[in-house]
Amino acid sequence: MTDRTWRERVEGQLAEVCAAEGFRQSSRHQRLLRYLVGRLVEGNHDSVKEYELGVEVLGRPVDYDPRTDPIVRVEMRQLRLRLAAHYGQEGRTAPLKIDLPKGRYLATVIEAVAFGAALPASAPEETPRPAAPG
Repeated sequence: MTDRTWRERVEGQLAEVCAAEGFRQSSRHQRLLRYLVGRLVEGNHDSVKEYELGVEVLGRPVDYDPRTDPIVRVEMRQLRLRLAAHYGQEGRTAPLKIDLPKGRYLATVIEAVAFGAALPASAPEETPRPAAPG
């Protein structure tokens, strides 16, 4: 799969999630998810910091202090719950699943495969995928 195809699939899944019932009314969670997935497809998702999310995504002032203002942690927890609800209902048959692992500020993508199993899917250059049966 080419980088472009992978990126298009991930961006398509992001668009579907943001248009879903559970996300339509939450522009804050859409912005946060779009930012994290954007960093993933750009290939620099490992360097996202709590301060960066607070200021660039959630509109905190430049003197924002993550030690005294838990907004990023609170919003990430709520976003994880919203994603879990989405993939448990409306998005349960999605070919890709966007995931936000606890303890980090990054997005990952899980690709559905045969028999309901899943494999982590990251940028094509990072994780080789098995060849399609031919």
